[in-house]
Amino acid sequence: DCQAVTEALHTYGCLIIKDPRVNAEQNNKFLDQMEQFFHRRS
Repeated sequence: DCQAVTEALHTYGCLIIKDPRVNAEQNNKFLDQMEQFFHRRS
């Protein structure tokens, strides 16, 4: 629902999407990569 997405971004500044095709291991690997990226930029 586009309205719900718009409201979440406006209210919270972020959006969480759960994709059932992605398992926990893949999700953790992605989060680790994002943490490393932002740690290097700070």
